[in-house]
Amino acid sequence: MYKVKLFFYFLLLLPVCAFAKASNKSLSDQMLADLDVVKNTFAVMYAPADWKKEYIGWDLDEKIEDAKYEVLSQEKITVKEYQKILKKFFLSAHDYHVSVHFFSTEFAALPFRIEGVDGHYFIVWVDSQYTKQNGVIFNVGDEVLTINDQPIQEVVDGLMEETFSGRCSPTDEKLVAQYVTLRSATLGHKVPKGIVRVRVKGKGGLVREHQLPWEYSPEKINSAQKMDVKRSGTKKSTKFQDLEFFKRSMKTPIYQILNDQINKTFPLEKRNEDDDLMELIGSRKSFVPELGQLLWQSLPDSLFDAYLYETDDNHRVAYVRIGNYIAYNPNAYMEEFLSLMNFFEKYSDALVIDQVNNPGGLVLYMYGLASSLTDYPLIPPRERSSITQEDVYVALQALNELEHVKNEEDAKDLFAADTVLGFPVDYSFVQGLTRYFEFVVNEWNAGHQLTDLGYTLGVDVIRPNPKGYYSKPLLILVNELDFSCGDFFPAILQDNGRATIFGSKTAGAGGSIKTTSHPNLFGISEYSFTSSIAERDNREPIENLGVQPDIEYEVTLDDMCHGYRGYKDAVNQAVKSLVSP
Repeated sequence: MYKVKLFFYFLLLLPVCAFAKASNKSLSDQMLADLDVVKNTFAVMYAPADWKKEYIGWDLDEKIEDAKYEVLSQEKITVKEYQKILKKFFLSAHDYHVSVHFFSTEFAALPFRIEGVDGHYFIVWVDSQYTKQNGVIFNVGDEVLTINDQPIQEVVDGLMEETFSGRCSPTDEKLVAQYVTLRSATLGHKVPKGIVRVRVKGKGGLVREHQLPWEYSPEKINSAQKMDVKRSGTKKSTKFQDLEFFKRSMKTPIYQILNDQINKTFPLEKRNEDDDLMELIGSRKSFVPELGQLLWQSLPDSLFDAYLYETDDNHRVAYVRIGNYIAYNPNAYMEEFLSLMNFFEKYSDALVIDQVNNPGGLVLYMYGLASSLTDYPLIPPRERSSITQEDVYVALQALNELEHVKNEEDAKDLFAADTVLGFPVDYSFVQGLTRYFEFVVNEWNAGHQLTDLGYTLGVDVIRPNPKGYYSKPLLILVNELDFSCGDFFPAILQDNGRATIFGSKTAGAGGSIKTTSHPNLFGISEYSFTSSIAERDNREPIENLGVQPDIEYEVTLDDMCHGYRGYKDAVNQAVKSLVSP
């Protein structure tokens, strides 16, 4: 009788097991279909595909098949595991514009930020209010030795493997140092929580250990449930100058996510004034120390950190910080920048532009800044762009508006302003736009999915700004955390012989970025890719190669320990060679 019952129960369980197996197979099938959607997006829109094939042997079909194999090789795959597979695919392109983000509320942060050099990692920012309230002592300049008794280098190495799947460029290393104290599930990080033990060594050699909790925000979204996410929209403007095609963007997609999340954890209003440097990248100030005896300085609430200083050989040198090209009000930023350039043109012998840790931003605003730094025309890079029917439709609509512009006055009437996103508006700008949109239509009609080389928005020359410009020697400070427009700006000024570039090679994010999404059950909020690939004057791409400085300088261990004194001396030596050749 017992055997009969057991057999009966076994029969009852068969359909349940079959359903579970079918259900998991259905999930895997949905993942495979999802990968096909991503593949189609890249096949249609990813402009650097041929370059990636040449540079690192990257092949779209092969990478998607690898991802599908990983999905099918797991018997009971979860959404989180699929997200890891998807993230690995995006990383495979070695492209700082290629990124996938997930719907998640989970993130964690510690109240300090570190940077590394020669295997040593130093605190470069502290939320002093937090540390004071919680009785822990962290100081800028302290060296971090261990986290939870694990040597800091091992922590970094583990994060490097987890975050970049074996990829390891100088820019990757800089980014991973930030992730030691800031993790976000939106970016696919494994997010820690609970108490963490941090051992540090002060400048005097005293070793201290502190215990403190991760500032943790839990996950509130159950990935097993279908999410109905409502995006907050803004009312679209009907003004010609507000149309999306003018907002051609070149910036790293991680910038806004990380800064938004750390600002939620350590709110700006609760910080001391000296805590301004907390932003990952893009901040108003940078690590660059004051370069000499100050003669004049911009006000704390001004849009740009700027000053005039005197060198030891009695030259007056100007300094201005360009933290990003994102400017929430580009026209206002441009107006202040022009005022600075006119002032510096009168009172300085050379200008140092601090562009380190720059995430990029708006192309036209970046071109506008460049226009105020030259007394002769500059030629920007050309690019090949992926195009679709949507681009052709937009081009035709724009041409309908532009055909009525016959002179300078018409041009300003169309834009109802002297500038668009900080770039000067004149009749030649409208003529360039017309050529650009005609180019898009003609390329499509010729059967080209990827255009021939052309100028971004038709800007084939950046002329000196009619409201003023700086004509004296320029030194531009760059490093590994300069992305996109942060690559293009020094490239333009270097290729045209207008500036000397100082520092370490930029990240190499060499084109425009586009972001998209599709309906899914796997928590994918959006993903981004590079929709154009730019070519410099020497016919080489900016993508992956970045901008090589004219004067190379790597931040040293001595710099980290002693207020960047070596860096400061090297910058001033470079300035001296410009003003006293």
